[in-house]
Amino acid sequence: MLEASLAVRRGDRVTLEVRKGALLIRTTGTALQDARLNEQVDVENQSSGRQVRGTVTAPGVVTVR
Repeated sequence: MLEASLAVRRGDRVTLEVRKGALLIRTTGTALQDARLNEQVDVENQSSGRQVRGTVTAPGVVTVR
């Protein structure tokens, strides 16, 4: 069985995206665990220091809803 490769690794700097209708906000964060595409991952927001959970939508990109 083929296993999907990791799109985010623990400690990676990632782009955090928050979408609200037509508005898109981007910031950076640090992944707190490994994850593949479409998996949920915890990320520390670099600007606020808060921990958020989002979905890996592309390599190095986590979308928070």
